Amino acid sequence: MSLFGMFRKNYSGTPYIVFDIGGTSVGAAIFLQKEGEPPYIVHATREWLRPPREVSMERLTRTIEVAIRKAGQNLLQYGTKRLAGAGYEGRFPTRVTCFVSAPWYAPHINSVHIRGEKPFRVTPRLVEKTVAKETGAIEKRFGVKVSSGAQGLAVLESQILSFLVNGYDTEDPFGQSTKNVELLLYTALTDLNLLNRFKEGVMHVFHADEIETHSFLLAFFSCIRDWKEAHEDFLMVDMSGEVTEVSVVRAGRLISSASYPLGRNFLAREIARGAGVSFEEALSLLSVHSSGAGNDILGQRFGGVLKKIEESWMKEFEKCISVSAGESFVPHSVFVAADAVIAPWVISSIKNEALYQHTLSAKPFVVNLTDEKALHAHVTFGPGVERDPFLMIDTMFVNKISL
Repeated sequence: MSLFGMFRKNYSGTPYIVFDIGGTSVGAAIFLQKEGEPPYIVHATREWLRPPREVSMERLTRTIEVAIRKAGQNLLQYGTKRLAGAGYEGRFPTRVTCFVSAPWYAPHINSVHIRGEKPFRVTPRLVEKTVAKETGAIEKRFGVKVSSGAQGLAVLESQILSFLVNGYDTEDPFGQSTKNVELLLYTALTDLNLLNRFKEGVMHVFHADEIETHSFLLAFFSCIRDWKEAHEDFLMVDMSGEVTEVSVVRAGRLISSASYPLGRNFLAREIARGAGVSFEEALSLLSVHSSGAGNDILGQRFGGVLKKIEESWMKEFEKCISVSAGESFVPHSVFVAADAVIAPWVISSIKNEALYQHTLSAKPFVVNLTDEKALHAHVTFGPGVERDPFLMIDTMFVNKISL
């Protein structure tokens, strides 16, 4: 029996394609959605990039475009067979959702108020008009362009994160009578030319009916917020590309997000430069050192370089959480999105005693790695399919909003 024939038969469901576009790699997956069941990933792949020695966004963008096409071709080559092996007999999926990570977008989070001297009824039309007005103001403020051929910024997505009616949190505000409504609006902005280039890369491979776009931050937040393990207040750290993105959640609400240009590529680049090794050797060295598997010789040879890099990263992390948290205490719980190679280093750095002062209890952060083990109960896979945590998060989000 072939590998593809080993899939469970007659798995009915609606197929979707997901792309995960970061700063160091491009992932892609096909999954089947069925009401009442977790998403079933039929096939997944990831194209890793070799970071340039010097930061060049144009060079990185061209590399990403190539990776998008390669990942798409992989889906065509293997995904078709695996869909058939899963019992799906319909046409190849044409609904595509692209998730982009920092630095490919900039998040904007703000509170929007609807007030009246007399009580008014909250309706979908009222909320739509308010959001449209606020989005228009954001577009004007940041110079957003609406023409596909224009240069400038574009709205990647705009979502309402929460409602407060008369000061009380509610998931269903419609029909209620009030004098005051507050909604938390999340808007992600991106470079219009960049977005079009990414979409063209997808369209080069697939004849998609539509390409929906989201920021990885929103999917990450949605995933963590729905976990029973998550507290009302927590930090989210995404270190998957050129930058590290740190976001603050209070009372279950995403209130701020900031980033600094010291991400996965920074680690590889600086270790390679300081230790005189290749990028691949640099990441391997980092993994060995962080896991505690290194010996004294390794520590003597590379310890100074690693310590300097860790100090630089932690200094920026401290600045970031101080600004993001404002005058309030920094949440004690941290959820990290990072690949298996750098995750031990990220966790070790966040747990460093130098950061204790930022927590309410002056104790180490409780760091939770959002990896395939943490997510396994929420996503199912066909035999032999790679467990990619970033694609798992993306798939969970699409499955949630599409039902």
